[in-house]
Parts: sequence; structure tokens; C-alpha cells
Amino acid sequence: MRGLLSEGVLPGMLRDIYVGRRSGLLAFSRGDERYAVRFAKGHIVHGESSVPQAHLGEIMVGQGLLRRGDLDRATEVVRRTRKRLGAVLVDLGIIDRGQLEDALALQVRDYLLRAFGWTEGVCAFEEQEPPPRQEHDLTLKLSTGQMILEAVRQVRSPDVIRYGLGSIDRILALSSDPLLRFQRITLSSADGFVLSRVDGLTSARQIFQITPFPQEEVERSLYGLLCTGVVEYLPGEAGEAAPPADARRAEILDAYHSLSQKDYFQALEITHDASQAAVMAAYYRQARRFHPDVHHDPALGDLRDQIEAVFQRVSEAYETLRRPALRQSYELGLRRVTQAAAAGQAPEAPLDPAEQARMAEAVVRTAEQRLGEGRHWEAIGLLEGIVAVTRGLLRQRARLLLADAYAKTPRSGKSAEQELIAMLNENPSDVAARLRLARLYRDGGLPTRASEHLRQVLQVDPQNRGALEMLSALGGEEKGLLRKLLGR
Repeated sequence: MRGLLSEGVLPGMLRDIYVGRRSGLLAFSRGDERYAVRFAKGHIVHGESSVPQAHLGEIMVGQGLLRRGDLDRATEVVRRTRKRLGAVLVDLGIIDRGQLEDALALQVRDYLLRAFGWTEGVCAFEEQEPPPRQEHDLTLKLSTGQMILEAVRQVRSPDVIRYGLGSIDRILALSSDPLLRFQRITLSSADGFVLSRVDGLTSARQIFQITPFPQEEVERSLYGLLCTGVVEYLPGEAGEAAPPADARRAEILDAYHSLSQKDYFQALEITHDASQAAVMAAYYRQARRFHPDVHHDPALGDLRDQIEAVFQRVSEAYETLRRPALRQSYELGLRRVTQAAAAGQAPEAPLDPAEQARMAEAVVRTAEQRLGEGRHWEAIGLLEGIVAVTRGLLRQRARLLLADAYAKTPRSGKSAEQELIAMLNENPSDVAARLRLARLYRDGGLPTRASEHLRQVLQVDPQNRGALEMLSALGGEEKGLLRKLLGR
């Protein structure tokens, strides 16, 4: 990849490197200025520059992280030993390893931010195998996804953003790659809104039509999320010519009448060796055909119940096959049925609903115990399966426990947030879910979001002590409201 630098070029290049997990050197230059950033499998690992003022020591002095006298002393050692400046600073005890990691991240971030503001110059990415990792190598504390978002926010022209978006009639879906879907990036309010509307059924244009934010802000947000790989376009566009009503009727009735004859793989129209990405793609494909909220011809109104039954089956298949533990258990059951049929034996009788409920309750109690013991991953494995196959109050209890388990597991905070938001989308008056979401935002350093949810809790339950105490601790603009509520 190579070309002239202009507004909007670098976000696209960074996306290709990051989403494609490519390794090599990205260089950009303008006149005598040259910067280069090295990537290993899409992640930033090192930076270099021909500009003396952009060298590590000068940046640290400029940021107040290093005294000029200490830099001069370390530079003299570098001249004698040919060691890197960072290693010398650590050896001399001027900084520790953690401070060096922070400084290196600051240095590379400075390089990229300089280039993001350029509207002229050249850039090129040369594919290279990453060098073998050495014992003294440091892990750079810099998220490629976060830098992509910053690059997009530097683009001033709305036309450049719209060109990057391409056709906005395409359907949006969350990435099927978990490393991209749950990456470390700081989202704006507009980013959160866009993500909350991405469901594999809605187009970018439809999201723009219902946004409470300025359209240019949401366009920029969507472009950033696409460049980071968090969301992606599905093939085809919304509003494509639908098949004739007679053909749709036959398709729906055929799917409905064959429900009892199809296993979960057949319901999603995939093979038994389908990957997790293939399972997700198949679900989105089937959802576009059978989701009850997808527009259907009025002539098909009498098939509403059949459509809902088909989609429920598709959803059950997806929830089971996308989770490795559940999928393994399901496949084992399928093999037993197949083997029994081949031997001319009747398959084992299914459990009656009352026994299934007792077993599900026992699993939830076990998961609750594991959670109390700090065995969070075990609890998650148990609860994900129960959430997928239960209904009613037990499912609500399991989902709350699952959110708690996610929240206590490193790098799973986003999963906790998504589980709670999904619960609130189904029941906005769910006080327990909203309190947990407020606590999650408070602990994550987002007091404004926490306060918004606490106010909504108090609209449903004005005397809720947990919400009142949390809101009191947050302080600030909430104090006047609290005086009124606590004075009742």
C-alpha cells in the first residue's frame, strides 16, 4: 500500500493493517520529516523518526517526564554503549520499566497524531515479518483501534467521511471476530448509540434516520467503528427487490412445516463443521428472511405466527451453536439420537418441563456458588447455557448473575454492559438491571451515564435506597434532586 497523503487516507490504511492483522512498517513523510510505525499482526509495537525533536528523550523532556540533565547523562551512556535510550534510562534508575512503556506509547501516539493532521506528503506500508521477540522487548501501551478513532476524528470534511462510508443502504452487523468486537477503545455517546442499533437487520441509512445526534456526528462515528472493525457491512442492501408474495408465502410455510424435522444446523442452513463466524453470518442471513420486525407484504399478515415460530427456532439455534460448551453438548445429543436410530432403538425420552425447570434451577444455584467463590469463568460457562434455553424469572435471574460474572472478569466489562442493555431493551422498568448498569458505569469512570440510569431507577422506584446512596456518592449536579427525594 502506498500513495499520496490527503484527508481520510490514513484511517483506511490503518484499518487494512489492523483488521487484516498485517505486520510491517507504515512510513509517512513530508519534506524532511519522516515517521515510521511498526506493526506486528495489526498491533503497534514501535516508532521511529528522522526529526530530532520527535526522539524519545526530547518528547519526555517536553512532557515534563524527564529532566534535561538526566537526558544528557543518559545520552552520553548511549554514545558509549550503543544501547537504546529507554534501556539506559531504566538501567540508571532514572525511570522504571512501567514509565518507559508509557513514554514509548506517548512517542508513537505523537508520531501518528502529527501525520493525521497532514494534507500532503506520501505514505507507504511495507509488509514484513515481525522480528523474533526479545526478552527485553516491551509491550506498547497503545491501542491501534483507539488511534484509528483519533484519526477519523481528525478528518474535517464531511464529504470525505461519506465517501468512506460508501453505500449507506447496506445492512450493519457487529463483527464476527471477538478480538475486534471487544477491543479496548473509548466510545463517544454517538458511538454507543450506533452500536446499540446494529443488529444485522438495520441499514446505516435507517440508523441515521432515527438518531438524536447531528447526522455528521453519527456518520463520523459509524465510519470510525467500521475502520476499527467493531462493525461491518453485510452483503446486499436494504430495500432490495423482495421475491413475489406467493414465493415468500411458500418459503415461510415450508420453513414452518419442516421445523420439527430440522436440527439446529439445518435451521441455520450450515454444515456441522461451520466456524463461529459462519454461524453468525448464517443467523444474520436467516434473520433477514424471518425476523418478525422485518417488513413483510400485507398479503402475508396471516402468517405472523408462523414467521415468529421460525425465527424463534433460528434464534435458539444461534444461541446454542455460537457458544462452544453448548454446541458441544448439543452435538453429543445429536450423535446419541443418530446412533440409537441406526441401531433400531428408540431415542431417550426427553425430560418433562417440570424436571427441566428443576435442573435449570440447580445449574443457576451452582453458578451463583461459583461466582461467590471467585470462579467467574466457570459461572459464565454455566450461565450462558441457561440464559439461552430458559424463560421467565429464572432467565432474568441468570442474566443478572451473568452480567455480574462478566463485570468481575478481566476485559469482559463490555459483555456485562451488553447483557444489561439487552435486558433493559426488553424491559425498561427492570430496576435490578438498571442498578447494575449504573454501578458498572460508575466503576468504569462514567459518572454521567451512571447518574442517568440512577434517575431512571428513581422514576420507577422513588425510594430505592441503593440508587439514592449511589447518586449521593456521585454528588455534583445530583445534590438538589437528592435533597428533594430524601426529604420525602
